[in-house]
Amino acid sequence: MHNRFLGKIGLFLFIGLLIMPMLASTEPGPLYRDQVAVLAYHHLSDTDKSNVTISPALFRSQLEYLRQKNYHFISLRQFRHFLRGGSVPDNAVLVTFDDGYESFYQYGYPILKELNIPAVNFVITGDLDHPLDSNLPSLSKEMIREMTGEPNFIDVQCHSDALHAKRNNTEPLLTSLIPVNGRLETPEEHDRRISRDTAVCREKLEEINARPVEFYAYPFGDYDADSSRAIQQAGIRYAFTVTSEMATRDDDPMQLPRITGGNPSITPEELDRTIRRKVVDLNRAFGYIPLRDGVAQIGGTLLKTGDGNISFNYHDKQWIVHTDTLTITRDGRRLPLQKPLEVRNRRLYIDFTDLERVMQVHIVYNPLNQTFYERMTPTRIPLPFLDEDSPDPDGEV
Repeated sequence: MHNRFLGKIGLFLFIGLLIMPMLASTEPGPLYRDQVAVLAYHHLSDTDKSNVTISPALFRSQLEYLRQKNYHFISLRQFRHFLRGGSVPDNAVLVTFDDGYESFYQYGYPILKELNIPAVNFVITGDLDHPLDSNLPSLSKEMIREMTGEPNFIDVQCHSDALHAKRNNTEPLLTSLIPVNGRLETPEEHDRRISRDTAVCREKLEEINARPVEFYAYPFGDYDADSSRAIQQAGIRYAFTVTSEMATRDDDPMQLPRITGGNPSITPEELDRTIRRKVVDLNRAFGYIPLRDGVAQIGGTLLKTGDGNISFNYHDKQWIVHTDTLTITRDGRRLPLQKPLEVRNRRLYIDFTDLERVMQVHIVYNPLNQTFYERMTPTRIPLPFLDEDSPDPDGEV
């Protein structure tokens, strides 16, 4: 009986040795690779209320929750390395703040330091000399020197020097022509004004922390091609928008997206879900896909017309699929296809690249929820089909 008991123990141990690797193999893999969730925040306060103000407790809980979910926080230096072709950890997250408020030093910095999470603050340098005179108290030079003293942790970059304002409370100074000597400035004068302001912003920050300043966050998220070019001419290499998407190496470096974390309605769980919704598959290639699925998943609609054809609509545009000839027209013009439409099991299929070209939309795939969606961030090398005139090779249909 003793031997039988020992045999049972040995059997249980053997089964345990088999089961443990199986249990370990069920650990989830990374949510995403080779892309970064750049989070945007502004003000931290327990008493102030706005749609860009959250409590320090919520900020802490967001960071702690993401860390528990196996996200990895990176520094601005690592993000720069990534944009230049280097690697980043799986599930990479970069924390950013705009406006250079004193609340970052009071509340954000201690939390980040305790959790050992790097961050970057985009500072309005026009407030540096009189930090208490701004609408909300701003960071002082001494605070910035203290926070940036530790390498690869807290960084400061440009949010303009004197452009974080609006003319007539409606027109952002960055993108508007302003009065000069009783007249509106010329486009050339506008470009010089933007470049000068950017150069001043860079000089002030580099004087404080002696690090390269080559990142910029557009004030209010507003920008256009002219202002972006003028900023770039002043030495900025990368600029952030407020488009809520993941940042990839394929993006236009002057139009990098960010995901908002600093709204009081965003719980830690919602922030996690938002990031997951924005993940993009950078490597998967597609051939034929069901037309209905491709159109519907990006938010379009597909309907049968009275004459038996099929129409699909998106962004107030309409395309007609002629079921007898398997051709597509818009505004009466036939659109060229690289591959013919196909009908399989009474379902209409279209080549993925043709769907992008016909709709003039950059469509990407989210592997987590297995759906397509339209990506708004422009690519570093412009996609050729987005500016095509889609000529009708055979005349009107």
